Amino acid sequence: MAIADGLLRVAQTWPDRPAVVMGDRTYTYGDLGQRIQQMAARLQTVARQDRWHDSRLAACTLRVGLLLGNRLETLVTFWATSLIGGVAVVLNPDWSPAQIQATLHRYPPDLLVTEAKEMAALADHLPSGLLVWDVDTVWEPGDERLTPPAIAPDTPFYIGFTSGTTGLPKGILRHHQSWIESFAVSRQEFGIGAGDRVLVPGSLAYSLSLFTAVDSLQAGATLYLLPDFSVRQGLRLLDQAAITWLVGVPTMVGAIARLAERRRGVYPSVRGVVCAGGRCPASLAATQAAVFPKAVTYAYYGASELSFVSLRSSREAPPLASVGRAMAGVGLSVLRDDGDRCEPGEVGWIAIQSSMISLGYLADESEGLRWLGDWATVGDRGWLDDQGWLYLAGREGDRLTTGGLTLYPRQLEQVLEQRLDIRQAVVVGVPDEQRGDRLVAVVEWQGAERPTRRQLLTWMRTQVPRAHCPQQFYAITRWPIAPSGKLDRSGLRQWLLDAAPELEVLR
Repeated sequence: MAIADGLLRVAQTWPDRPAVVMGDRTYTYGDLGQRIQQMAARLQTVARQDRWHDSRLAACTLRVGLLLGNRLETLVTFWATSLIGGVAVVLNPDWSPAQIQATLHRYPPDLLVTEAKEMAALADHLPSGLLVWDVDTVWEPGDERLTPPAIAPDTPFYIGFTSGTTGLPKGILRHHQSWIESFAVSRQEFGIGAGDRVLVPGSLAYSLSLFTAVDSLQAGATLYLLPDFSVRQGLRLLDQAAITWLVGVPTMVGAIARLAERRRGVYPSVRGVVCAGGRCPASLAATQAAVFPKAVTYAYYGASELSFVSLRSSREAPPLASVGRAMAGVGLSVLRDDGDRCEPGEVGWIAIQSSMISLGYLADESEGLRWLGDWATVGDRGWLDDQGWLYLAGREGDRLTTGGLTLYPRQLEQVLEQRLDIRQAVVVGVPDEQRGDRLVAVVEWQGAERPTRRQLLTWMRTQVPRAHCPQQFYAITRWPIAPSGKLDRSGLRQWLLDAAPELEVLR
């Protein structure tokens, strides 16, 4: 069983159904299936070289690097690679040239499929002897005949990478079964199906967008992609295409929803909105309810290494600060350092048991995915209440120490976002010789009210211990955003250190 099986069945059953819409081009399932099989036949002509050793890849026929933007060929090459039992190494065009070069040298594929501009930029920096295909070169099918091998469910097919904001991105290895299981959970929890029109505004270089695209097409839906993220283009598709599902990171979904709200747009065709890959501010729920009045809104918490962990849905009315209950197929626990279960309300390691967990990293990593007995964790901290709702305190690396006290920014952010005049709040620590970390809160306003620092501080002291209150407050109208579409906390911290003009000191 392989991840391409479902897509090829849909292509045979509904060849004339629209599969992918990009700009003014619409590609049918029949066209998509034919392109995948033609590319798969062409890939089978490439010799395997095994330029770097990993015993987990022994069963893979080929390692194909993809350095592409949002285009049909990205999906075609990804699926074609999986169809021949190969593994797709999905690189990110948003990385710096140094990161792309270092990753290619550390994990050189047998073949790199990319665009002419990327070929030109990398020409003198590619691994010696690496075969490179220009995706835009016109290729006429010849005598190649596809002979797909039998693929075991535990065969690896995909190497995705962490966002790589600073250092070398970490490669994460997945096998077919992990995504096949994830498709089933997605169908059970969300229900995207044949006839749906799914807008995915993010980049296919990120696992959230790529998984959603593949999952939607497996289900027979029509996928709408943007060549590059654009709030206005996303809104245009909502206006013109009767979109039924919107799936993306909160910053992208929120930007589209807020522009729609300002324009007094209402989209009753949307029946589901899914946010993942970042924190959803409480204010976003009200905006989504106004703009998408018939939609069920979902926010799921997970990790590239783990897949799904927990889900909050507007159908279930979870506690405001919770990141939801365990998703279907997930065993969820919070553990102490010794592996024992925490009591309700006790902060510990968020850990899961699931058939959707990845095979781990390509290289040994000092941080990230690890095992506590039979439980997997990526180092996130949190707690469960006595009803089984999960609360996220933060990643261990986010922990701040101020005046000898240890706390997690997430807890303070949730308190600030209870206020009706704050759309989003972020708390960071900046170096302080006396305290260790000086707590700084940055807020984005909503509505007309603009409280002073004294007013916010007085209110905070009614909610949390005095020692946990931020020492400084800033207002912001534009957040620093990483290429993944997530909020860039390290960038925000640097803005604070540089006294960037985007920040207004509250007095």
